[in-house]
Amino acid sequence: MPHFWLVATHMPPNPSTAGIRAASFARYAARNGWTGDVLTLDHGDERPADFDKQFLGVSIHRASAKAALHWRIDGLLDGGIADLRALTGAAGMAERMPDLVVATGPPFNTFLAGQHLARRHQVPLALDYRDEWTLNPFEFVARRPFDRSLERRALKAARLVIFTTEAMRRHAVQTFGEGLESKSVVIANGWEAGDFAHDPSISERPEPAPGLRKRLLFLGTLSDMLDPRPFLAALADAHAADPGLAEKLVVRFTGRKTPTMQAALDAFPVPALVEDAAPVPRAAIAGELASAHAALLFADERVARYRPTKLYEYVRSGLPIVIWGANGEAGAVVRTLNQGLVTRAVDTVLKMMADPPQPDSAARARFLDGHRRDRLAASFFAQLDQLLSASSR
Repeated sequence: MPHFWLVATHMPPNPSTAGIRAASFARYAARNGWTGDVLTLDHGDERPADFDKQFLGVSIHRASAKAALHWRIDGLLDGGIADLRALTGAAGMAERMPDLVVATGPPFNTFLAGQHLARRHQVPLALDYRDEWTLNPFEFVARRPFDRSLERRALKAARLVIFTTEAMRRHAVQTFGEGLESKSVVIANGWEAGDFAHDPSISERPEPAPGLRKRLLFLGTLSDMLDPRPFLAALADAHAADPGLAEKLVVRFTGRKTPTMQAALDAFPVPALVEDAAPVPRAAIAGELASAHAALLFADERVARYRPTKLYEYVRSGLPIVIWGANGEAGAVVRTLNQGLVTRAVDTVLKMMADPPQPDSAARARFLDGHRRDRLAASFFAQLDQLLSASSR
């Protein structure tokens, strides 16, 4: 079997969504004729002793940054130089030399680690963009001229570049040149069937809102990338115009919140309109969705090229979906499936929840089948097979 090294900063049980995609590649490697080593960071997450054995044929190597660097030096690279050194050092734990190296980001110190390891072992390099690097519209990714130079070097070194949406791929080709066109592909994010096997022992599942009151659910992490503040402002204005709104609607925010977004929720002037819920384990996702009448996703102009992972879980749930913000990749999915709408008007949301759309069942079934993580992993390994075959000629 061919053998890959996968460089990723997060892996389960770390709750970061950054590890979900990497974990799916590791989980389905053996099914697709591959073995591998995952080079990742140890974030101190508690896990059973045999946790990593679930990845048949793939070994997980978790390294810690042994020496802290001054923040000015460490901060010269997205993700940090100390973690870059830890990731490359994890290669010393690998059980087999690689036939190729894959790096997934952000953070994008993984791209440099992968580039270094691929060059050292003289094997092909593949890059996997979960989000964008210097083209990213958000401040959590560094976008200085130095980063642009590093990104160009990594793209030049790569033999395969993977994006999660066609809009991201096109934008990168337009920015970095036509040389990227022939070696870039799209392998989308998706959903995992196991996440919808609700665990009845989890007692925190909310009951459906009583009477005529509808529950609109946001499930995930509130951050600059998924910013609820424009929605909260519109919701407060709608309540001022209709003081009875809290008898018709409650908006539940289940998941992590950055301090800024938590402060925005805490300051919301109509507490009866919102529910602030803690993150739930993945086994409780289905229960959260079953408690709601519609699902909410924030998508302003900055994320027009993106499809947040939560979109796929929303589609799978069958709930009507509210895309609050701008048209883009997420809005195109919802419109194509007739499973919701794109809006910035609370009245429009209420009307849709009172008279939900009827999704195109055939289109929705095709979409869901094509975005199962096992099928996406099969596409990923098919690309690696082609890359390896081309490199051996």
